[in-house]
Amino acid sequence: MSLLDTIKDLICKLMADKPGSEKENKTAEAAAPAPEVKPEPVAEVKPAPVVEKKPEPAPAKVKTKQKKNTNHKAEIEASMGPRPTDSALKRHYDAAVQAELDKY
Repeated sequence: MSLLDTIKDLICKLMADKPGSEKENKTAEAAAPAPEVKPEPVAEVKPAPVVEKKPEPAPAKVKTKQKKNTNHKAEIEASMGPRPTDSALKRHYDAAVQAELDKY
């Protein structure tokens, strides 16, 4: 006899040992009609209007500062050496020049 058969036999014996009144109560409850449940009326909920905040405009850049940068840029490029011809090296060169300009 396998383990499953043993478990089935034990469960069947336990179910048969229950008093008959419990079985009758369960069948009586199952036979009784369930009370009718009416749903409550649902109130309409209107969503709140969505207000989007617009970002503040960036302050205008001062043109005199740019003129200063062009003077400094020429000085920085003169001290760094010739401008490379390769596009990747040009980006690195420009980034180095910009980093030097940011120090001022």
